[in-house]
Amino acid sequence: MFIALQMKIRITSCNRLESGTGQPVEITDVNIPAPYFSSETKNEGNDVILELSINGSLIPANLNRSRDVLIVHTTSAEVPALQFIIEWNVMPVIVASPERIIWNGDAGTEFRTVVSLRHLVGKTFKITGIHSTSPCIRTFDKTQDSATEHKLEVVMAADAKVGMYREKLTVTLDDPEQNALEVDIVAVLR
Repeated sequence: MFIALQMKIRITSCNRLESGTGQPVEITDVNIPAPYFSSETKNEGNDVILELSINGSLIPANLNRSRDVLIVHTTSAEVPALQFIIEWNVMPVIVASPERIIWNGDAGTEFRTVVSLRHLVGKTFKITGIHSTSPCIRTFDKTQDSATEHKLEVVMAADAKVGMYREKLTVTLDDPEQNALEVDIVAVLR
């Protein structure tokens, strides 16, 4: 099961548990892996409807994705427990375009790309810091003040050596729903 959600949103997924024997399904316990999950069960004929909810406002800060295990215990002798893998991620409210920078060319050449950071619902935000995993990569925030969109100029210096680079640009933000954003950078210099 995969769930994608925005922070502060509650999402419910309904799952039908059917008996393969024609006998009623009886659930004795549902083990929920984290405090941001909750569940309810409803009988419907021989089946049980398992409503699993995830509350985005209860997810700890800086936890943007997880893979959790949900265990449902039944009275069945053949299947006393059912295990569900739940993968979820929080959809960002601030997105980068392009999401990834790819440079391919000759060493000794300076490469430049403008990256736009935009708030999806139009709220203003400010960039509080920018960090690159390589000293060859510099950035310039053309906006600098609080805005709904920021333009970053990302530059790979001409003194970068021949090779393949896999770097990250981490931008910290003052937005309470999303305090950071990462942009992958790949460069192949010949």
